[in-house]
Order: sequence, then structure tokens, then C-alpha cells
Amino acid sequence: VALLLLLLAMASIETLLLSTLSDDNRARREAEAQLEKLSESDGFVVRLLQMCGDGRADPRVRLSASIMCKHSVKKSVGTGRPPGSKCDPRLKEIKTVLMKLIGIQRELLPQVEKQIILTIAETAKFEWPFHWKDLFPSLGGIIKSKATEYRGLSLLDGILEELANLRMREARVERAKACQSMLDALESAWTSHMNAIERILDSKDAAKEGSGRMFRTALILSKCLQKLVLFASLPPFPLTQPQRRVLPKLLQYLRSIPGKRKRFDENAPFFEDLTSLSTTLALTVCRLSEIHPLSFVPFLRPFFSFACEVLQHSIVDGRAIFEEFSILCIRFLRNVLKCPHYLPNAKLRIPYGASEADVKFDRKEAALVNKMQKECGGKLIEVAVTKLMPMTERDCKVWRDSPEEYFHAVDRLYQYESLRPAAEALFWDLIKYHKDSVGSVVVKMLRH
Repeated sequence: VALLLLLLAMASIETLLLSTLSDDNRARREAEAQLEKLSESDGFVVRLLQMCGDGRADPRVRLSASIMCKHSVKKSVGTGRPPGSKCDPRLKEIKTVLMKLIGIQRELLPQVEKQIILTIAETAKFEWPFHWKDLFPSLGGIIKSKATEYRGLSLLDGILEELANLRMREARVERAKACQSMLDALESAWTSHMNAIERILDSKDAAKEGSGRMFRTALILSKCLQKLVLFASLPPFPLTQPQRRVLPKLLQYLRSIPGKRKRFDENAPFFEDLTSLSTTLALTVCRLSEIHPLSFVPFLRPFFSFACEVLQHSIVDGRAIFEEFSILCIRFLRNVLKCPHYLPNAKLRIPYGASEADVKFDRKEAALVNKMQKECGGKLIEVAVTKLMPMTERDCKVWRDSPEEYFHAVDRLYQYESLRPAAEALFWDLIKYHKDSVGSVVVKMLRH
């Protein structure tokens, strides 16, 4: 009898989910209370997942089922389990069904797909690596299929975002291994898509040839690649071979793609796609210089030179050209300027139990990076003062109309929110860390 009642209750889940959307507060609260009771029974979450993938069900029901599924799984996972604890059979079944649903060979409702991706990513945060060892292999299979490639990449991006702040060293080591494997698998696809975009941009009628799907896939691949490159090794130890292979390609695409964006400013979707792709590539370099300051040294000089070139050509006729990209270049330059490890005879922060030989820090290359900073310092400070920091016509108008309003508007700006505060921060860093090499340039500018 109890089993029959449970089956009947399970069958009524769809009706209850519809009732939770009712304008009648009493009916909605009653439905929510019944669903809360059912959530404690075996098979409840699996039934919700089946409804999410049921193309015949009401779209509203499917979305409600996906949201309730996310909250139920989050409640089941809690705050995680110790590495040696036994896996709950119900949770194991839920994880299996989740991966089957995300790998389904037909389209899911976009909102439902988003909720399922969030559910898997949040579950991975607590269950991986000790209680969900097959997560990344299963994900690799989903990405290989053309029908589910984009969905799999979106899930990979979400999972890596959730796994960004792992504390246990064992977990970080496992993450590095998984990222190396995924980087190996995705590098050729990323290269292929980026090369295709270069060909599209070089064609005479690029805007018509460019496929929106191609750009979306290239963007999500670049976002995944950014996280994979960051996590595929543990700082301060050397970069792995997959990471080292990607960096020259990254510089190549930074040199070729952002500079062609201006040609398509009248084609809004195309222009926005290029903007997102370019800033994602630039952010990868910024974060590498922040997370891997020691192991990134052998590749630093070409990127540093490129960032300096961008700033020299970032203002034309008093207007900023691709301001977001220029700001990211300033952020990268500031990371390099502030890093104490590039100074002569710098003391390295080595993890306990490791030696400088394990880190393999290239002091000769670091010295060349420091020398380049000094050589470029004068040009950079001149560019910052004469091109990036002056007030625009609009600034002058606001200042004349209301000096107080202008002051408060500028004072509230975050240093990377606009080009001028970013340039001011770069100016002070150059003064602070290379006053000997830039001092004469500043004095010369003050005299004139």
C-alpha cells in the first residue's frame, strides 16, 4: 500500500510543479509542502531529471523540475564528504542520470540546460575528485560528439569555475592532471576554430561568411582553454608541455584577431563576438602572469613587447581604440612591474619540501625581463601621460558645467573600469619600481 501511494505521488509531481506556478498563494504553498515531503523519498530527483529531458512535457514544468532538482541535489551534497567516506547510492544514481541528460543527443530547453549545468558544476565542487572519478572522462565523451560539443564545453567551463579555489593539495594535483588531459584533447579543436576565424576576418566579405555558431564555439573553447592553461600545473613549478604549446599560439591570435575588430563596428553581433573573444584571450595572459609568475618567465618578453605596442596605438585622434583590450594590457604590464621575482638576486617563495631546482626558475630570463622593463619604461610613461591620461572634450565639458560632479564621477572609478585610472596606476607603478630609468623622462615632460 505504501509503495502504491508513493508511485501515485510520483505520478502527481507534474501537477504539483504546475501548482507551484499558480497565482493562488494557498495552492502554491500546499504544492511546495507536498513536494518537500516527496523530496525525501528515493527516486524523486531521478524522476525530476526524467521530466527535464521529456520533450512532451510542458516547458514550464521542465524548467520548474530543473530548478527543484538543483536545490535537491545541493541539499543532498551538503558541504561535501571526507575522502574516505562511502558514496550514497542515491547520489551515485543521480550523478549518472545527470551526465546522461547533459549528453542527450537532442536539444534541451536553454533555461533547463543552464540549470542542469549549474547542478553538475555545484555537485562537482563537493564530490570531485574523491567521489566522482569519472567526471572528466565522461565530459570528454560529451564534448567529442558534435551534437553536444557546445553543451559539454559550457559544462566544462562551469565545472572549472567551481573548482578554481580548491584547498587540498591532493585535489589540486588531481585537477592539474585532469586539466592536462583536457588541454591535450581540446588544443587541436581550439586551434582549428581560431584559424578558421582568422580566415573569415581576412576574407573580403567576412561579416556574411562568419558563422555565429563558429564564434560562439571559439569563445567557449577560449574560456575553457584559459582555465585549463591556468590549472594544468601547480605554481611555482614549471609549466607542462601542453601549456607551453598553447602560449605561442595565444600570442599569434592576440596579434591577429583584436586588430581587425574595428573593421566590423557597423555589424553589431559580429563586433560583439570579436570583442568577447579578444578580451578572453587577453585575460588569459593577465591571469597567467598573476598565478604563474615564475614559470611564465620564459614566455614573458614577447607578450610584454606586444602589450607595449598596443598601448602606443590605443588612442587615435583623441579617442580610445578598443578600450577594454588596452586596460587588460595595462593590467598585464602592472603584474610584471610589481613582481619582485624579476629583480636581480630576488629570493623566491618555494613551497615546503621543494627546492629552487624543482621550480626551475630561469634567472637569466628574469634579468632580461627586468632589463626590458627599464628600456620600455620611458616610452610607457610618455604614452601614459600624453595619450592615455589627458582629459577628453567630454571630460572638459563636464568639468566646466559641474566640477563637483566630475570629481565624484572620477573618484568612484575602479582602476580597471576606464582607461585613464588604469593609465594612472601604470604611471605610479613605473615611478615606484623604475624611478631611475623613467625619472629623466618625467623631468623632461615637466620642463616642456
